[in-house]
Amino acid sequence: MMGKKISYEANLNELKMLIKSVDDQQRVRISVGNRIVANINAKLGQNPNEKLTDKESNQLINKLKRDYIRISDAYADARKNELLGIIQNNKKNSGIISTIFEYKLAEHYMKFLETEKDMVKTVSKTVLDFPIYTNYLANIKGIGPLSAAILIATLDPYRARHCSSFQACAGIDVVHIEDDKGNVVGIGRNNHKECLVTRKYLDKHGKEQEKLSITYNPFLKSKLLGVIVPNLIKAKNELYYPTYLDYKARQIEKYSTITGMKDGKPVREYQGGMTLRHIDNRAKRYAAKWFLNDLWNFWRKQENLPVTQPYEIAKLGHKEHGFNY
Repeated sequence: MMGKKISYEANLNELKMLIKSVDDQQRVRISVGNRIVANINAKLGQNPNEKLTDKESNQLINKLKRDYIRISDAYADARKNELLGIIQNNKKNSGIISTIFEYKLAEHYMKFLETEKDMVKTVSKTVLDFPIYTNYLANIKGIGPLSAAILIATLDPYRARHCSSFQACAGIDVVHIEDDKGNVVGIGRNNHKECLVTRKYLDKHGKEQEKLSITYNPFLKSKLLGVIVPNLIKAKNELYYPTYLDYKARQIEKYSTITGMKDGKPVREYQGGMTLRHIDNRAKRYAAKWFLNDLWNFWRKQENLPVTQPYEIAKLGHKEHGFNY
């Protein structure tokens, strides 16, 4: 029997709008931060064409924040001093803010950051209206209110008859991609020509047209694999972290051989064009699939909807994930 669709419709449109607004704000804040990092990097004498790692960029941004707060506090505590004088003193102490322009640029960045934090607080209050958050997602180690809001806003248990439907929506389901000659050219979903499908739409004149389109939600896929699953791993979630490690270890054994030892650790050579980065991404997708399966199972039951076993368990006889092998 179909459940009554009331427990997660409350404020759903508002939540979707909030999520998109936070994402837009993050993009602006990150772009401003990148410009600041590029300016600092050039001032330090680095090659403008040399790309910094995320860790190096974050280190510069954190140093900028510390300098900005220190200068702001000094200005507030000693208003008789000129701001320029405080900044010049900061320059003598090897600070990275040495001009009014750099201080104002940092000020804009901090305002963007505060606006983003305030919007996330609004999201944290809004998700409390959804039972799937209070009853399930809020209790998962590594899942915060913002990640939960993304899942609630982009997934619909009423449209997903099977757990694989959640995977398909996120673009991480297993599908064989064939070229024009019927040859398998890949397994998975992306924006390559072979993965696109023909969809109909109405143009600005109201006339029906056709276009090639992807089959998944790119926003959900990027957040799931780029933010949500890495957070589960970073938090060492008691279920999905071991699932990730186990699958990664099995893939390493399958696609590599030990060729020697270095600093007490085995040196591996990978075959078939495989790299450790490829394997790590595979393991993250594997953990993501089981996370979505569990979410689908709980959500469907909460809505009094029928549930089914995953294909690999129901049809292939595989066992469930985690350490319940």
